[in-house]
Amino acid sequence: MATTRQSNMELLRVITMFGILLLHANYFCFGYPKFQLVNSHILTYPGRYFLEYLCISAVDVFVMISGWFGIRARLNGALRLLYQILFCGVAVGLFMIARGQLTSSFGRIFQNACGMWFVWSYLMLYILSPALNAFIEKASEREVRNFLWAMLAMELFDKLSNLSLFFSGFSPLHFVFIYVLARYIRLYLAPRWQQVSTHRFVIAFFGLTLLMVSLQWLAGFVGSIKFYTHCTHYFTIYTNPLCIAQAAMLILIFSRLKIQNRTINYLASAALAVYLLHQNPYVRQEYCDIFRTLHATYPIALALVLDFVAICCVYLVAVGVDTLRQISWRWIENLYYRLLPKKESTESSH
Repeated sequence: MATTRQSNMELLRVITMFGILLLHANYFCFGYPKFQLVNSHILTYPGRYFLEYLCISAVDVFVMISGWFGIRARLNGALRLLYQILFCGVAVGLFMIARGQLTSSFGRIFQNACGMWFVWSYLMLYILSPALNAFIEKASEREVRNFLWAMLAMELFDKLSNLSLFFSGFSPLHFVFIYVLARYIRLYLAPRWQQVSTHRFVIAFFGLTLLMVSLQWLAGFVGSIKFYTHCTHYFTIYTNPLCIAQAAMLILIFSRLKIQNRTINYLASAALAVYLLHQNPYVRQEYCDIFRTLHATYPIALALVLDFVAICCVYLVAVGVDTLRQISWRWIENLYYRLLPKKESTESSH
């Protein structure tokens, strides 16, 4: 029997994907603010810092939502996930062919559809989830907590030593850490912190954001290029403890909301498709060109408004594509279940 989606966490999933779209419309499109420019125009950059660090935890939150509920790895679920990846890749390929911008083979379309780092890291997490669930179920709270401290220490050491085992959060190892952390928060911390006001979590989230913004701005203000470079590189990686703490605060905040809304659930069902479409290598450059054109054409205030409109349009296009994917998947499932009894009855007659 299908379970009802919890709209509070689905709303967080939608907001998280908007955050990823905004993240990719900022530093990803325009590059990191150069120290020389920041140092000479110190008052013009805090807004960019704030937008970047407000959204930097979005990827961690997306994985944490899976950890909050726990992935129930089944063959049908794995096939549905793979189908969504391929469907979005083929949709982009056909669109580019229709525009006359692509003449390459299906193999190249498949390569681009499956070549995104998030796809493989999440698929690996999906495969490992039964083992992770078994560990969390059987281990004591202390054992899970020790595991998390060990993983956090490894992430910090990995960054300091340049081993690149966690690849700044792009690795399945980081997804494992975030997944287990979310399960730990739900099973142990959330019940223990029920008396803590939600406002405190909100203050903590914005406090962490402003801390990163302030340190980044201070580095540019005092004129230390080394300090500025360290802040830029460390604050924009997903293994940053401040980023992980931001994600934990958002999970705790939205877990307390009482919402049930079909529209939110429907929009959230297309969240992964939003990523798969706008980060497809065929689309990625064009996505950035939208925002570069807006900021080159209009005053900053109007450009920011149009940025938001463009992000909403990208999300809605992805919802439309994913709706076709859901319809086609249901058709494939129905066809399979119609054929299955015939096959079984044929075998039984022999």
